Amino acid sequence: MAFDKTLLEVKAGATVKLHLKNKATSAAMQHDFILVQPGKDNEVAMAGLAAGPSKDYIPESSAILAKTKLLKPGEEDTITFTAPSTPGDYPYICTFPGHYPMMKGIMKVN
Repeated sequence: MAFDKTLLEVKAGATVKLHLKNKATSAAMQHDFILVQPGKDNEVAMAGLAAGPSKDYIPESSAILAKTKLLKPGEEDTITFTAPSTPGDYPYICTFPGHYPMMKGIMKVN
C-alpha cells in the first residue's frame, strides 16, 4: 500500500499530466492522489476522514492543488494541472481511511 513513485520533480508553472492506476486486488483498497500545499498534508488527511464515504473521503479544501477521483481496484484516472509557480516540496497523499501514513510522497517543484 504505497505510491510506486514517492518523488516527482517538475518545473514551476509547468503543465503536469498525472495518471493513477489502482493495482490493488482487494475491494477494500481504494486510492486517490491529492496534491496539497506544503505543511497541509495532515490537515487535508483529517478533513478527508471527516468528509466521509459520501464524498469519497475527498474534502473541499483550499489547500488541495490537484486531485484524482477515488479509485476502486482496476480503475484509472488521468488529471492535468499546472504545477505551483513557487518552488518547493509539495506533499501528495491518499485520503482513504488508514492510507495517509503510508501513501504519501513529494512533488518537488524547481
